[in-house]
Amino acid sequence: MNMFLEFRYSNACDGLFETRKDLIDLIAESFAINREVEELRLHISKYEGYAREALDKEELELAQDIAEKIVAMESELACQKETSQVFEERVRYLKAILNRLEKRVFSNDRLQYMIDYLDAATELEFDEDGSLEEKMRAAGIGKAADSGRKVLERIRTAR
Repeated sequence: MNMFLEFRYSNACDGLFETRKDLIDLIAESFAINREVEELRLHISKYEGYAREALDKEELELAQDIAEKIVAMESELACQKETSQVFEERVRYLKAILNRLEKRVFSNDRLQYMIDYLDAATELEFDEDGSLEEKMRAAGIGKAADSGRKVLERIRTAR
């Protein structure tokens, strides 16, 4: 039974480690998307400047082309913002779950309970196997106490 609890505890720790790695990956992806959002904002601002220049020079067709490029970038910006929000929500959700799981696995009370349980199980196993047989041998009860003497007597008489 001890091995089973130790195995479960080890699996829980391994699972937490994997979840932390997944969270780190998710955070990295979220940062990458946020960088893309900022880059798109900068590009839009830059192209708005180009559109103003084209309008100032009365290059209406060029200004229209630049405006269409801005519309495409703004559309992509809206998608990236939405994706960014989804990632941020997932990060918050995974952090909350991870915190709850870590508290359950590593909380002092829970850990102390598991240690006490393992100690009690070890004592119980020892009591079941060792201490009762030792008491019986000491009292001269059971085969174990007499078996060694009987074997020697049998060997002596067989000579």
